[in-house]
Amino acid sequence: MTELILHPKQEITSAIIEQTCAALELTATMTGSLKSLAPNIHWHYKKGKTKGTLEITLLTQTNQIALSCKQNRGGDWIDEVMNELQRMWK
Repeated sequence: MTELILHPKQEITSAIIEQTCAALELTATMTGSLKSLAPNIHWHYKKGKTKGTLEITLLTQTNQIALSCKQNRGGDWIDEVMNELQRMWK
């Protein structure tokens, strides 16, 4: 599993996450929350029909963002997108 925790200097909202991912041509396939990290907003993103799922979790109280990809959901595009999101949201 690949995981990256971001600590943005600016406040990141769910709208910012969704707009940024749309600009990177990612499609949300699931939006919800994780009971283990409440309060939060959690998404699964795909890139077209390519293999892989990027998970993004916004921890609303701490303004932290967790980017992750489970081993069985990897794809060639995920590391590049994670690096781009890190660059955009730092």
